[in-house]
Amino acid sequence: AGVSYDPDPKMEENLRHVSHTLRLKVYDEYESALERRAFSEREYAEFEMRSVERENDTYRAGAQPQEFIVDNRWLKAQTDGLGYRNSPDFQDQDATRPVAPWYSTVYGYDLENGWVEVEGGGYLPAFVGDTPVLTIPDAEAD
Repeated sequence: AGVSYDPDPKMEENLRHVSHTLRLKVYDEYESALERRAFSEREYAEFEMRSVERENDTYRAGAQPQEFIVDNRWLKAQTDGLGYRNSPDFQDQDATRPVAPWYSTVYGYDLENGWVEVEGGGYLPAFVGDTPVLTIPDAEAD
């Protein structure tokens, strides 16, 4: 008794003929269900990242790392190399490690989504915009 709630008009109409206590219980369950479904963007992104990591672990189970060249032939960037990322997100830069120098070799797993998970940790983008920056040595011939 004395408990107040902010009724949803649709729920209120459906519960018009039940007791006040039962209304409170049903409404609380309804609100709780809505809250459980309402993932924030961050929670959803973390959920997606965990899903990708599980898929990657499954993919890598029998896979061998592949060799990639950090290639600046088409981008022609005036930088020392390609920056590592903490996740397959271009904005998630790993400031704790140096860049992968242009024309160096890295080994990793092609995630087939525009990213390579580098052996030893970290991620590198396979493209900057539409420009390839990681190439496979056999595919270098023009």
